[in-house]
Amino acid sequence: AKALAAAPPPLPPEQTAVRVSPPAVAEGLGAWQPTDIERARAIIEAIPQVLDRAARDRDEAMPLLFGLLFSTEAAVQQKQRIELKARMGEAMVNQTADYAERVQGLHAALRLPLAMLAAATLKRRARSDVEAVADVCTSLAHADGRITLLEYGLAQLLRSELVEAAEPRREWTRPVRKLAEVEAEIVQLLAVMAHAGHAQAADAQRAFMAGLQRVLPNSPARYAPPTRGITALDEVWPPLDGLLPKGKLMLIEALVATAGHDGALTIPEAELLRIVCAVLHAPLP
Repeated sequence: AKALAAAPPPLPPEQTAVRVSPPAVAEGLGAWQPTDIERARAIIEAIPQVLDRAARDRDEAMPLLFGLLFSTEAAVQQKQRIELKARMGEAMVNQTADYAERVQGLHAALRLPLAMLAAATLKRRARSDVEAVADVCTSLAHADGRITLLEYGLAQLLRSELVEAAEPRREWTRPVRKLAEVEAEIVQLLAVMAHAGHAQAADAQRAFMAGLQRVLPNSPARYAPPTRGITALDEVWPPLDGLLPKGKLMLIEALVATAGHDGALTIPEAELLRIVCAVLHAPLP
C-alpha cells in the first residue's frame, strides 16, 4: 500500500523562512488539517530507515534519544559524556556517541519528530527506566551553559513527556492564573527567546518588545539579556502552564511575535516554538 500511495511532498530547504501571523498561529492550536497529515507523512518518509528502526526499538531508542541531545561542540559534548557515563556507564556513552554522529547531517525538520518517536517508544518501558531517561535528558541539557535553547527545549519537552508517562494518574491541575500573576515568568521567557534568536542586542530588544506588547502591553518591563542563560527558564514552566486558556493563547501570540518579529519563522524557530507550546500543553500541528 505504501508503494502505491502518491509520493509525499518534499521537505522544505533547511533555510526556509515561513511567513507567520501571531493570531493565525494561536488559532491553529490543536486544529489538524489534511495538509498537516501530508507534511507528517513527508517527514516519516524522509527519516533514514536505520534511525526510524532505532526510534521504534525499546533498547536502541534510548541511545538515539541521547544522541539527539549531544552537542556538536567538543567541550560541551565531553561534559555530556561524563554526565552520561556517571549515570549509565561507558557502553551507553559509546552507543550514544555513535548515534550522535549518525544524526549530525539530519535535516533540521527531522530531529524533533525523530526524538518524539524515540520518546513514544521509551514510554512503554518500566517506570523506573522512564524516570531515569527523563533525568538524563535534563542533565544533558544542563551540561554546559552554551547548550542551545533548542537543545534545552527539546530536553525539557522530553522530560515532560516521559515524566507524565511515568505518572499517568497524576491529577490534572485546572488553569487558574491570570497574565498579571505570571508577568515575571512571561518576561523571562520572552527575553530568553529574543536573546537566543538574535545576535545583535538591538534586534533582540525589538523582538522582545514585539512579544511583550501582545501579551502585557502595559508592562513597564524592558529587555535585558538573561543573566542565568537558558537555566532561567527552569522555574517558568509550571506557572505558565497554569494560565487560563485566553491568557495562554495571548502568550502563544507573543512567542510567535518574538520568534518571528521580522514576519517569518525559520525551521529551527518554528520547531522551538512547537516545543515551547507542547511543554505548555498547547500543541501546534
